[in-house]
Amino acid sequence: MLVGVPLFIRYLGLEDYGLWTLANSTLAIVGVLNLGLGDATTKYVAEYTSTGRTSEVTRVVIATVSLYAVVGVVGTIVLAWLAEPITHGVLRLSGAKASRAADIIRLVAIAFAPAVTMPAVTGIFDGKQRFRASQMLNLTRATLFVCIGLLVLALGGAISGLAFTSVVVTWTALIVGSLLAARTLAWLPFREWHVRKTMRKVVGFGVYSMLVALGRMAVGHLDKMLVGRTLGLSAVGVFAVAQNAASRLNDACVSVSRVLMPFFSARQADSGTQATAAPLYQAWRVGVLMMIGIATIGAAAAPSFLEVWIGKKLAASVLTPFVVFVVVYALQGIHVVPYFYLVGAGYPQIGARAIVVGGAVTIGCVWLLAKRYGVVGAAAAELAFPIVSSWISFAALRKTERGEQSPMRRGLVLVLLLHVAAFGAGFAVGYGLRAVYPAIRLIATAATSSLTLAGGYYLLRSGSNPYVSTVWTILRRLLAQRTQR
Repeated sequence: MLVGVPLFIRYLGLEDYGLWTLANSTLAIVGVLNLGLGDATTKYVAEYTSTGRTSEVTRVVIATVSLYAVVGVVGTIVLAWLAEPITHGVLRLSGAKASRAADIIRLVAIAFAPAVTMPAVTGIFDGKQRFRASQMLNLTRATLFVCIGLLVLALGGAISGLAFTSVVVTWTALIVGSLLAARTLAWLPFREWHVRKTMRKVVGFGVYSMLVALGRMAVGHLDKMLVGRTLGLSAVGVFAVAQNAASRLNDACVSVSRVLMPFFSARQADSGTQATAAPLYQAWRVGVLMMIGIATIGAAAAPSFLEVWIGKKLAASVLTPFVVFVVVYALQGIHVVPYFYLVGAGYPQIGARAIVVGGAVTIGCVWLLAKRYGVVGAAAAELAFPIVSSWISFAALRKTERGEQSPMRRGLVLVLLLHVAAFGAGFAVGYGLRAVYPAIRLIATAATSSLTLAGGYYLLRSGSNPYVSTVWTILRRLLAQRTQR
């Protein structure tokens, strides 16, 4: 959570915070062994629930839990065994630093099994369209980690205490989540399990999700490894602060759009592809507007936001890569809705191909630009990921989607010009108030950009712009539902 980052840096220091992010990145990289069973669980739970096949839902869960038991043991052993090679060979650390880093990675490895299993547990809730339960589980887990972790650090626990806290909280979240998820499943006697066929189906679908996870490691994990190897632990700290803050853009879009995967899966099972075209393009337009809207306000308010969040000294180093990452994740968020459609509608291979190619190109760009331009170059290199992956996905979607295609480009130029004007207005206000206290400057900048956007959309509401008309249609529906209640 964002609120914990400046406090973690205060207690750990920038170098140890960089080491902490690298340890978690190592955990995520080995987590590719999860076989993509989280998305597979969500898809098949949604599909079987919509058709009333409750026993098949239980078989899917049994199959994924059995597979995760094996993956958890194997992954923990691999991660502990790789601790030394990673610290010496990849991060190029030596002496006491290398030994300390290896110990942290081994300690974090204990959390590997619950960390890779959690997506399957939340996938049960998502597949049953109980999204509040999965979101509350993730939010509670993150809140407990920040609160307990800060308490441990305040009591002198250092980075090892933070790692131990992560292990305890992750295991606790898995146990509680599993118990809650089990209550939603139909009872199935042992003699009726027969999960071999289900395992083949789940793994067959999950392989594509695993490839997606492998491609996504380029942005968030492998890139940190390259920055640490090339520029050092302190540079990783700056890079991670900028990336983690800006990535909340993408997290917001994913949390809102994730409901579409079980929706499209159930709609596909009930009515076929033709029934998914209209909701796909409507959700896509809303996703585009949401991402560029948040990015516009975030970029305009970036200087004052960073000063309030992490202090003026560190903000000076983080500002440029943060703004670059805002653009990266805004572009990446536009790809979220089509990705969930492709997975939910049964085309995971298209999303996997786009993300794997995009990830490979991105890693190459980070390796080239980080050496020459430092942290800013590494951040700019990540623009390759949304550009390449979106281009491949959209080209394939145009061939795959057989329904009536809405003109996505029509009206987009006018919308982008409006957002440029909102950014300019907010930035001008922030610059004019540069001598004012940062918190007041932040509120004024965000309010100016937001009001400019709201006023622009209000003036355009009666036109033929499909983006604006979509937003006003949804707002009218929500207002009508609230009035009926």
